[in-house]
Amino acid sequence: MAAKCKAQNTIDESRIENIKWMHSYEEDTNEVKVYRPDTYGFPPSRGRTGFQLNEDKSFINYEIAPADGIVERKGSCSIEGSKMMLSFEDSARDYIMELISIENNVLKIKK
Repeated sequence: MAAKCKAQNTIDESRIENIKWMHSYEEDTNEVKVYRPDTYGFPPSRGRTGFQLNEDKSFINYEIAPADGIVERKGSCSIEGSKMMLSFEDSARDYIMELISIENNVLKIKK
């Protein structure tokens, strides 16, 4: 799931912490996943995935539950440059997200 970084970009962690970021899949491209704060006026959807990174580097992943609710998966995060290394309590679903940019409350992550 992780790809090599073309540039050594560094994301200001304070700009993404303590915000519940939800996947705005309508805005995705072939290379980029788009996330917006959960306060954004999303169009109707049968569910949205997302995440929240907290100041203490705890991480909550929001997934769609079988009955269309939301399931929270808790874990931790470490950040190096533009990469977020995520480890979950069950450790079966660790992965890396490469942050591309954050501008005007739009967070872009490499697919």
